[in-house]
Amino acid sequence: MRSAQKSQNAFIAKVQLTHPDPALLRLAIFHRLVEAAGFGVVRAFVGHGIGRELHEDPQIPNFGEPGKGPLLRPGMVLAIEPMVTMGHWGVRVLADRWTAVTEDGSLAAHFEHTVAVTESGPEVLTLP
Repeated sequence: MRSAQKSQNAFIAKVQLTHPDPALLRLAIFHRLVEAAGFGVVRAFVGHGIGRELHEDPQIPNFGEPGKGPLLRPGMVLAIEPMVTMGHWGVRVLADRWTAVTEDGSLAAHFEHTVAVTESGPEVLTLP
């Protein structure tokens, strides 16, 4: 599926843009690449920090303006979760309050990996 490959490629691009320096998070830039290829980037859900709670700060958006977002520091652990649709980016959650579907009925793909921000760059913790 083209959208699954695009989502996985977006994940790789986002990890490569994760720097441990005191610069603003640049992960949001990937949405321009995805949308330029004719896909949508879901805005209703974002990645997040990993810690003692299920979802922690900072929020890691899959969209936005390049150069804006939370500061990354070594020692942070993040869930990076690009979600790409083959149509419009809008989604809705079904009555079970868990299942999400695209508003236009198009197919979507979602990948999630846990990434540690280290002094020497990102380390993907969830790859074999």
